[in-house]
Amino acid sequence: MKYKLFFIGICFFSIFNFTSCSKNKISNINLEQISQISINESWAVISSPYTTYKTEPSENADVASHGRRGDIHKILGKKIVMSEKNKKTIWYKLSDGWIEEDDIYICNNQLQANTASKKITGQK
Repeated sequence: MKYKLFFIGICFFSIFNFTSCSKNKISNINLEQISQISINESWAVISSPYTTYKTEPSENADVASHGRRGDIHKILGKKIVMSEKNKKTIWYKLSDGWIEEDDIYICNNQLQANTASKKITGQK
């Protein structure tokens, strides 16, 4: 009886050992996505159907450029502006100019921004 249990234990251990030890498969790593994930950068996705980029962080500033829903930009700066009515407005500096906080979604990395842009524009 002892030998039977010992033999069954050895068989079980051998089967378990041989099935768990298989060749490691090398998986491909997409290095492009790694560069899109950064801790120190924020990205903006335009949420309004059409918007204007201003030359300065002010509603009265000249128009620098125009943007559309789903456009993606790296955030270069941020400024909080107080109006005469003590209304606080946050402006973000993008490559095309300044834009108000209400017109954008803020993402932690470029990969998130790409996903958000696809969702709001209906792309797959």
